[in-house]
Amino acid sequence: KKLKMAVDEALGKSQISGKRSCVQVGFLPVPIASVPPESLAGLEVYIYTNPTYNLYKSGELEFGIKDYNRLLDAGTEYVYIETKNHQKYYDAIENALAGIIDNKNIALECKCEILYATTLALTQELTSELPDATTLNKVDKLTQNTINLVLKDQEAFGHLFNISNHDFYTATHASNVSIMLLSYAGKIGIKDTKTLNDLGTGALLHDIGKIFVPQQLLNTSEQLSKSDFQIIQNHVAKGVEHLQQFSSLSDIVIKLIAEHHEKLNGKGYPNGLAGDEISIYGRIITIIDMFEAMTSVRPYRNSALPVEQAMDLIRDMAPEQLDENIVNSFTNFIDSTLYNMKSDSQAQDELILQAMGIETTTEDLPFGRRHQRYFFRARSTLRTVNKVGNKVELGPEHMIIVHDISQSGLGLLSNRQYLIDQIICVVMNIPQQKKEMKYLASVKRAIDHGDGWYTIGAELLKSQTQQQVIDIFEALK
Repeated sequence: KKLKMAVDEALGKSQISGKRSCVQVGFLPVPIASVPPESLAGLEVYIYTNPTYNLYKSGELEFGIKDYNRLLDAGTEYVYIETKNHQKYYDAIENALAGIIDNKNIALECKCEILYATTLALTQELTSELPDATTLNKVDKLTQNTINLVLKDQEAFGHLFNISNHDFYTATHASNVSIMLLSYAGKIGIKDTKTLNDLGTGALLHDIGKIFVPQQLLNTSEQLSKSDFQIIQNHVAKGVEHLQQFSSLSDIVIKLIAEHHEKLNGKGYPNGLAGDEISIYGRIITIIDMFEAMTSVRPYRNSALPVEQAMDLIRDMAPEQLDENIVNSFTNFIDSTLYNMKSDSQAQDELILQAMGIETTTEDLPFGRRHQRYFFRARSTLRTVNKVGNKVELGPEHMIIVHDISQSGLGLLSNRQYLIDQIICVVMNIPQQKKEMKYLASVKRAIDHGDGWYTIGAELLKSQTQQQVIDIFEALK
């Protein structure tokens, strides 16, 4: 967050028709303690002294370890380089990224900041001109570093999601989709490095065909004509056609690019594939591509959809348009990584892995399983229970989501905060049994996620039998 604030303050954002652009002007802040000194070699290095940037070392005078240590000893947090030199800096960072990620002395959030900025810089390079073999090699190295970070630390995706720029310019979108797909793949238990590398590479390149689409069409807020929409749809075939000339790219990479707009009902594009004609890879990236697009500012709308609303829209599209197993699995991924909700999608995850030809056992799956809890999503209502004198009064009714139940407690997602030890009454509608279930519970845990949502853990005042819990789960799952 501190680095992001420094970026916003020092750089500013250029404006195009009132919308934010990926083009940045001014000076780029560099967190001096988190980058190797060689990443600044040959660059003009500045220090910010309010209100000016003062030249510390010119490009002709080599920036070395003595300069590096002198600045650290002086308590300097950031040095600055001119944004016109950002490509040279990011080329150096790409080469040093593996060491940064492996460095235990660098905070996870700072690693995520550097990885995301590097990913965005490379994606901007990809979307400015058609990639060649050298550029694809850089994609491969960056993907390996992303895999290394997101698989080592379960909290990495949450940091990366929070710092990502959710505008819908092609470079930003491709960066976000790649990071999200790799994080999701790690969550469901994919460990094979080659498969992970293919997934990250394909996601980073999935919209590469938009190079062939005029920018005014991609960024217009006007309603598209039928012919204009056809030009945009052609980005899929154009991207595949260009990348098929590189024999180093696997079938998985090509499928991710070719199928990311196909739908199970055959109403997608470019080939109108239906059902099993769409590979497991195409089904996965379609969902992640849609989710990232929904939670981003688009040219034709002024604000992004909240995460929860985006997930509702995606769930409504299953099973007609989207694979229901993947939707459920991805929902659990979002719940567990962004909202810290303990979730279990083992059955769906195993089906996805089987479709990829990956054999797995329960022991192979990450993030430990808690089978005594039963996970689902049920829109419910909550009212506080307050004792006033000798009377019990119920507070106003608010909508919540119940996401797990055990014999002793409930897990909730709420857009309101509740005090610890507050007594609550939760009412769940059970359509299959044509009845409502009422639970009295005491709030024991409340986590503020900083985005208007809270994870609530509540202890039931009256414990349930295991069979009662199973009956509720079977009726709601």
